[in-house]
Amino acid sequence: MKGAGATCALPIEARLVTTFTTNDHLRAKLERTAARESIEAIFHTAALSDFRVKQISDADGAKISGEKLCSGGGELTLTLAPAPKLIDDLRSLFPAAFLVGWKYELDGTSEDAIKKGVLQIARAKTDLCVVNGKAYGAGFGVLEPQKALVHCETKQRLCADLVARCLARAHNAPVA
Repeated sequence: MKGAGATCALPIEARLVTTFTTNDHLRAKLERTAARESIEAIFHTAALSDFRVKQISDADGAKISGEKLCSGGGELTLTLAPAPKLIDDLRSLFPAAFLVGWKYELDGTSEDAIKKGVLQIARAKTDLCVVNGKAYGAGFGVLEPQKALVHCETKQRLCADLVARCLARAHNAPVA
């Protein structure tokens, strides 16, 4: 599945590519997929919205509703509420799948980013978490519960590592 607003122009070599527009739209598509197909692996790389609009108010604090906002009406205030984390529901939707989450962090240190990845694994019950972003530094960190972090310098090395882990899991073998 690919976000309708995704900007990567590289071709996707997949049996089927479907697009989604919102967090709820993606959730519905995943629920339908879980009901009809057996999924062996999920790489949850989607950068979903962390917040949703809870309310729109005018300058006097009155709630605004409707499908179109009039620009002549003055300043507006948006109240944002945290959006549910889709990754937290993936294990219940796909209980047997090899589930990989991503933790992209911009602020803090590498240690902060790694701690957030460890927390994501515990909270979402993923098998792995890939940590990257400015806070982590160059490359990618692959976290697995009770194992040392594996650093991958490049996207190619990360992909090779993830493929090796998928193959090892499929063959009930340890990762080399």
